[in-house]
Amino acid sequence: MTYRAQYYFLEKEIPEPIGSGHVSAVPIRAFVAKDGKYLVIDSAQQKFFQNLCQVLEIEHVGKDPRYSTRSARLKNAAALMKILEDEFIKKDRDEWLRLLIQGDVPAGPVNNLAEALSDPSILARNMVVWADHLGEKIQMVGNPIKMPEMKEGSFTGAPTLGQHTEDILSGYLHYSPEDIDRLRTDKVI
Repeated sequence: MTYRAQYYFLEKEIPEPIGSGHVSAVPIRAFVAKDGKYLVIDSAQQKFFQNLCQVLEIEHVGKDPRYSTRSARLKNAAALMKILEDEFIKKDRDEWLRLLIQGDVPAGPVNNLAEALSDPSILARNMVVWADHLGEKIQMVGNPIKMPEMKEGSFTGAPTLGQHTEDILSGYLHYSPEDIDRLRTDKVI
Protein backbone atom coordinates (compact mmCIF):
# COMPACT_ATOMS: atom_id res chain seq x y z
CA MET A 1 0.00 0.00 0.00
CA THR A 2 2.99 2.33 0.16
CA TYR A 3 2.64 3.44 -3.44
CA ARG A 4 -1.12 3.92 -2.98
CA ALA A 5 -0.42 6.07 0.08
CA GLN A 6 1.98 8.15 -2.01
CA TYR A 7 -0.69 8.59 -4.69
CA TYR A 8 -2.96 9.87 -1.96
CA PHE A 9 -0.32 12.27 -0.63
CA LEU A 10 0.37 13.66 -4.10
CA GLU A 11 -3.08 13.62 -5.72
CA LYS A 12 -5.51 12.91 -2.84
CA GLU A 13 -6.55 9.81 -4.80
CA ILE A 14 -8.74 7.42 -2.83
CA PRO A 15 -8.20 3.88 -4.16
CA GLU A 16 -11.13 1.97 -5.59
CA PRO A 17 -11.26 -1.82 -5.88
CA ILE A 18 -9.65 -2.92 -9.16
CA GLY A 19 -10.04 -6.68 -9.04
CA SER A 20 -6.97 -8.67 -10.00
CA GLY A 21 -5.37 -5.78 -11.88
CA HIS A 22 -2.86 -3.16 -10.91
CA VAL A 23 -3.50 0.56 -10.73
CA SER A 24 -0.25 1.68 -12.37
CA ALA A 25 0.93 -1.30 -14.40
CA VAL A 26 -0.96 -2.53 -17.44
CA PRO A 27 -1.55 -5.28 -18.36
CA ILE A 28 -1.36 -7.18 -15.09
CA ARG A 29 -4.57 -9.07 -14.47
CA ALA A 30 -6.52 -12.31 -14.52
CA PHE A 31 -8.33 -13.26 -17.73
CA VAL A 32 -10.91 -15.95 -18.38
CA ALA A 33 -10.12 -18.50 -21.07
CA LYS A 34 -12.42 -20.48 -23.36
CA ASP A 35 -12.84 -23.29 -20.81
CA GLY A 36 -13.98 -20.86 -18.11
CA LYS A 37 -10.70 -21.15 -16.20
CA TYR A 38 -8.61 -18.12 -15.30
CA LEU A 39 -4.98 -17.26 -15.87
CA VAL A 40 -2.95 -14.28 -14.72
CA ILE A 41 -0.47 -12.36 -16.83
CA ASP A 42 2.07 -9.69 -15.89
CA SER A 43 3.12 -7.89 -19.03
CA ALA A 44 3.58 -4.31 -17.88
CA GLN A 45 7.24 -4.23 -18.92
CA GLN A 46 7.75 -3.37 -22.56
CA LYS A 47 9.54 -6.61 -23.41
CA PHE A 48 6.77 -8.73 -21.94
CA PHE A 49 4.01 -6.67 -23.53
CA GLN A 50 5.58 -7.15 -26.96
CA ASN A 51 5.97 -10.88 -26.24
CA LEU A 52 2.30 -11.02 -25.18
CA CYS A 53 1.18 -9.36 -28.41
CA GLN A 54 3.24 -11.86 -30.38
CA VAL A 55 1.80 -14.88 -28.52
CA LEU A 56 -1.75 -13.57 -28.97
CA GLU A 57 -0.96 -12.84 -32.63
CA ILE A 58 -1.96 -9.19 -32.25
CA GLU A 59 1.39 -7.57 -33.03
CA HIS A 60 -0.49 -4.56 -34.48
CA VAL A 61 -1.71 -3.75 -30.96
CA GLY A 62 1.87 -3.58 -29.70
CA LYS A 63 2.68 -1.06 -32.42
CA ASP A 64 -0.48 1.02 -31.92
CA PRO A 65 0.46 4.38 -30.30
CA ARG A 66 -2.38 3.91 -27.79
CA TYR A 67 -0.60 0.86 -26.36
CA SER A 68 3.01 1.03 -27.51
CA THR A 69 4.38 2.50 -24.26
CA ARG A 70 3.71 1.82 -20.61
CA SER A 71 2.17 5.26 -20.05
CA ALA A 72 0.00 4.93 -23.19
CA ARG A 73 -1.25 1.54 -22.00
CA LEU A 74 -2.12 3.04 -18.64
CA LYS A 75 -4.13 5.86 -20.26
CA ASN A 76 -5.94 3.39 -22.54
CA ALA A 77 -6.20 0.49 -20.10
CA ALA A 78 -9.94 -0.16 -20.53
CA ALA A 79 -9.69 -0.48 -24.31
CA LEU A 80 -6.59 -2.67 -24.06
CA MET A 81 -8.23 -4.95 -21.48
CA LYS A 82 -11.18 -5.46 -23.83
CA ILE A 83 -8.81 -6.46 -26.66
CA LEU A 84 -7.03 -8.93 -24.38
CA GLU A 85 -10.28 -10.35 -23.01
CA ASP A 86 -11.46 -10.99 -26.57
CA GLU A 87 -8.22 -12.85 -27.33
CA PHE A 88 -7.95 -14.95 -24.18
CA ILE A 89 -11.48 -16.30 -24.60
CA LYS A 90 -10.39 -18.03 -27.83
CA LYS A 91 -8.35 -20.87 -26.26
CA ASP A 92 -8.37 -22.98 -23.12
CA ARG A 93 -6.34 -21.84 -20.12
CA ASP A 94 -3.71 -24.57 -20.26
CA GLU A 95 -3.12 -24.01 -23.97
CA TRP A 96 -2.60 -20.29 -23.30
CA LEU A 97 -0.27 -21.01 -20.41
CA ARG A 98 1.87 -23.27 -22.57
CA LEU A 99 2.08 -20.63 -25.30
CA LEU A 100 2.71 -17.78 -22.85
CA ILE A 101 5.51 -19.61 -21.06
CA GLN A 102 7.09 -20.55 -24.39
CA GLY A 103 6.75 -16.92 -25.49
CA ASP A 104 8.48 -15.57 -22.37
CA VAL A 105 5.38 -13.94 -20.89
CA PRO A 106 5.01 -14.07 -17.09
CA ALA A 107 1.80 -16.02 -16.54
CA GLY A 108 0.25 -18.56 -14.25
CA PRO A 109 -3.02 -20.34 -13.59
CA VAL A 110 -5.64 -19.20 -11.12
CA ASN A 111 -6.15 -22.57 -9.48
CA ASN A 112 -9.31 -23.86 -7.93
CA LEU A 113 -8.87 -25.65 -4.61
CA ALA A 114 -8.43 -29.12 -6.15
CA GLU A 115 -5.77 -27.80 -8.54
CA ALA A 116 -4.00 -25.91 -5.78
CA LEU A 117 -3.91 -28.92 -3.45
CA SER A 118 -2.50 -31.18 -6.17
CA ASP A 119 0.07 -28.69 -7.47
CA PRO A 120 3.54 -30.31 -7.56
CA SER A 121 5.15 -27.42 -5.68
CA ILE A 122 2.55 -27.65 -2.90
CA LEU A 123 3.10 -31.40 -2.62
CA ALA A 124 6.90 -31.02 -2.67
CA ARG A 125 6.70 -28.64 0.29
CA ASN A 126 4.59 -31.11 2.31
CA MET A 127 1.61 -28.80 2.38
CA VAL A 128 -0.68 -31.80 1.97
CA VAL A 129 0.00 -34.54 4.49
CA TRP A 130 -1.57 -37.81 5.53
CA ALA A 131 -2.51 -38.50 9.14
CA ASP A 132 -4.02 -41.34 11.15
CA HIS A 133 -7.40 -40.52 12.66
CA LEU A 134 -9.69 -43.03 14.30
CA GLY A 135 -8.06 -45.87 12.37
CA GLU A 136 -8.31 -44.11 9.02
CA LYS A 137 -5.81 -42.25 6.87
CA ILE A 138 -6.98 -38.70 6.20
CA GLN A 139 -5.46 -35.79 4.29
CA MET A 140 -4.68 -32.57 6.07
CA VAL A 141 -2.99 -29.25 5.39
CA GLY A 142 0.68 -29.35 6.36
CA ASN A 143 2.57 -26.84 8.48
CA PRO A 144 3.17 -23.65 6.45
CA ILE A 145 6.18 -22.69 8.55
CA LYS A 146 9.30 -24.07 6.91
CA MET A 147 12.82 -23.41 8.19
CA PRO A 148 16.05 -25.21 7.33
CA GLU A 149 16.73 -26.25 10.94
CA MET A 150 13.14 -27.30 11.62
CA LYS A 151 12.33 -30.99 11.33
CA GLU A 152 9.02 -31.79 9.65
CA GLY A 153 6.68 -33.16 12.30
CA SER A 154 4.20 -35.96 12.13
CA PHE A 155 0.51 -35.19 11.93
CA THR A 156 -2.51 -36.62 13.68
CA GLY A 157 -6.18 -35.95 13.29
CA ALA A 158 -8.04 -33.74 15.75
CA PRO A 159 -8.58 -35.41 19.13
CA THR A 160 -11.98 -36.85 19.86
CA LEU A 161 -14.01 -35.40 22.69
CA GLY A 162 -12.24 -36.21 25.95
CA GLN A 163 -9.47 -38.22 24.28
CA HIS A 164 -6.68 -36.52 26.26
CA THR A 165 -8.59 -35.46 29.37
CA GLU A 166 -7.01 -37.97 31.72
CA ASP A 167 -3.49 -37.35 30.38
CA ILE A 168 -3.87 -33.59 30.85
CA LEU A 169 -5.41 -33.84 34.30
CA SER A 170 -2.81 -36.28 35.61
CA GLY A 171 0.28 -35.30 33.63
CA TYR A 172 0.02 -31.52 33.47
CA LEU A 173 -2.29 -30.65 36.35
CA HIS A 174 -1.08 -33.47 38.67
CA TYR A 175 -4.56 -34.68 39.63
CA SER A 176 -4.57 -37.98 41.45
CA PRO A 177 -6.50 -40.98 40.13
CA GLU A 178 -8.98 -40.41 42.95
CA ASP A 179 -9.48 -36.76 41.92
CA ILE A 180 -10.11 -37.82 38.31
CA ASP A 181 -12.58 -40.51 39.44
CA ARG A 182 -14.42 -37.89 41.54
CA LEU A 183 -14.68 -35.59 38.49
CA ARG A 184 -16.16 -38.49 36.52
CA THR A 185 -18.60 -39.35 39.27
CA ASP A 186 -19.68 -35.71 39.48
CA LYS A 187 -20.05 -35.69 35.67
CA VAL A 188 -17.56 -32.86 35.32
CA ILE A 189 -15.68 -34.92 32.76
